Order: sequence, then structure tokens, then C-alpha cells
Amino acid sequence: MKVPRYILLIMVGLLALTACGQKPLLEDVSVEPQRITPNADGREDLAKIEFLLNRSATLSISFLDENGKAYIFRNPTPLGLNEEPYSVFFGGVVEGFSTDEEDHDF
Repeated sequence: MKVPRYILLIMVGLLALTACGQKPLLEDVSVEPQRITPNADGREDLAKIEFLLNRSATLSISFLDENGKAYIFRNPTPLGLNEEPYSVFFGGVVEGFSTDEEDHDF
């Protein structure tokens, strides 16, 4: 399975930049690798999504496909300030997923 070429992380309720000279809410956001092949060969089976959160916030993670359709990967979750980056792994195989219009169960 190929992760969409353009992965967009939508951080609900967050502002990337804030006023008053504060640090950005998110730093060092990365998705590696850009393409996964979840075939259990031990290579590129998972995509690691990592980010540093500079203060407490509620966020969600969604993927956009090439047509702009959003797939909710992580529902809004409160997270606290942390000196270590947060990490989540996407394996390309889902039990169910949500789009903007409906939920899907497999």
C-alpha cells in the first residue's frame, strides 16, 4: 500500500505560529518514510509520524489523498508539553477509518 504522495497532517485546534514571539506550537514535524510497503518484510512497513509540542494542546492527525479527501487517523487527543518528540506509527492497514462524511468499518 502506498501512503498518499502528499501527506498532510491536520492538527485540529492548533496554530502553527503564535503571536508575542512565542515558539511555534509544533516543531520538527516529520513523516518517514514517505512511502510504505506493509508486506511484513521488515523494510518500509511503517511510517513514523513525529513532532515536538511546545505547549499543551488538543490535536488530531489526518491524511489527505491526492484528491483532497481527508482520512482521520487519530481523533482529537489532549497532549501535554513534552521535551521529547511525540511519535505515532502508521502501518497502512486500518480496521476502520473516518472521512469527513462517514465512518467505515472493515
